[in-house]
Amino acid sequence: NYNHALKHAQGEWIKYIAGDDILNDNCIERYVANIRPNLFLYACSLQTFNNASNHSTIISPTLIDTEHKKQVRDALRYCHSVHGSTLFFEKKHLYHLGGFDTRFPMLEDTAICYQYLINGFRIGIINEVLIKWRVYDNSVSHSFTNFSNQISQCNNYYGIHYCWRYGMPFHSYYYWVRNYINYHSNNNQNKLNKVFCYLLQCTNVVHLHRKFRNKICCRTSNN
Repeated sequence: NYNHALKHAQGEWIKYIAGDDILNDNCIERYVANIRPNLFLYACSLQTFNNASNHSTIISPTLIDTEHKKQVRDALRYCHSVHGSTLFFEKKHLYHLGGFDTRFPMLEDTAICYQYLINGFRIGIINEVLIKWRVYDNSVSHSFTNFSNQISQCNNYYGIHYCWRYGMPFHSYYYWVRNYINYHSNNNQNKLNKVFCYLLQCTNVVHLHRKFRNKICCRTSNN
């Protein structure tokens, strides 16, 4: 659907919005005001809210507004770096990259950010809350049974293929091991694989770095 809309879009810039997203009144205005030369994709902070629990949280991008090499290394290191609801695209460059990767259903945001970064484009970070994201248990992503597996496969694919290019051999090995587990698991091995994955997550710096940094970002946003 995203690629179909891309073919028919007439504007110079594109803002996709899903059924559980709400744009702030000045959202597009603030995106446009932050456009800079040679930056063709932007992300911002967002506010989640749950009508049932009345709970709200501010989520900021894990990526920071820095040089391209630093951004691509951080994206590979911390995996999910920005939220799809917050992306703002320049149509020409999105079209030039071939649109969204259909190999990873429900993960258009993760894959397209990797695509921009590995093709030499930096992501512009806007440190403002411009989007609200409605969280509820019956959403499509929650009901999609293979969603967590798709996330793992997407991160593993880009991690295995590009970590070596950016001087991250340990991370490449980490993603290769995770990928091997995903593709060689069955019912008999399921419990053993879960134990091994847990030990791998507890002992590798990829997981620890991401977990620690995400906590810092959340605390900073809440304060």
